[in-house]
Amino acid sequence: MNFFHDSLALRTSGNLASLLDERHLSTDAEAEAERFQGLGMQIARMAHDLNNLLSPILMSLEIFRPHLGDASHLLLLDIARKSTLRAADLVKQVLALSRGADTERSEIDPGALVREIGDFAQATFPGSIGVRVEASEALPAFVGSATQLHRALLNLSVNARDAMPEGGTLTLRASTANTKTGRYVLFEVSDSGSGIPAEIREKIFDPFFTTKAQGKGTGLGLASVRTIVESHEGVLSLQTELGKGTTFHVLIPVAETATTTTAADCELRIVAA
Repeated sequence: MNFFHDSLALRTSGNLASLLDERHLSTDAEAEAERFQGLGMQIARMAHDLNNLLSPILMSLEIFRPHLGDASHLLLLDIARKSTLRAADLVKQVLALSRGADTERSEIDPGALVREIGDFAQATFPGSIGVRVEASEALPAFVGSATQLHRALLNLSVNARDAMPEGGTLTLRASTANTKTGRYVLFEVSDSGSGIPAEIREKIFDPFFTTKAQGKGTGLGLASVRTIVESHEGVLSLQTELGKGTTFHVLIPVAETATTTTAADCELRIVAA
């Protein structure tokens, strides 16, 4: 037996196998990159087409305005207009992401944001659900994406509505919170529903997890809320009690330079309240 030749053959065989594995992985990575690139282009085309569909809707809403005299009809028209503008901004963000650009951020009035969600809920939620809005006029502004945060609070409000099929009260609050790491705005979305069972509390933020019937929910609502809050260096937490309801807390730093908040900070403010 020639140990030298046998050893060389084994090493050569091993090197060839390693090279083949690397080439296979490289080919897979290139195919995956091509799939993502194709998906990005398809999303960009869909966003562009959606934007074209929103433009005539917005124009039509303004045409209707002079022909509406009832205050409730004008309120619904304003809600439809704001929702269309929010949708257009979401399309703009999707297009920016497809190009690798960052989402535009601006100064946000937290009180105005909560009141807008409240107006939407009062106009579109069932009459069996009462809506309360508690927001001071002197809340500090902060920098963020108004469209994304509107989407997050709206998702929480829709979940609160669905938790009260027999009716109840939806409460939206905006206040300030001072913690060891800085000053924050605290958004709270509360319902008087049945509460969240302990066995599913750890799962509710998982993508695609839902307790709703098929076709009634995607399971992406709370997952997207958490992503939006974390993108603002914030914290999302909840308090729930069976038979009494649930409150979601969204803590967002006022200053861009505020230190990242921990769940303990959010709990500290909640307990103090």
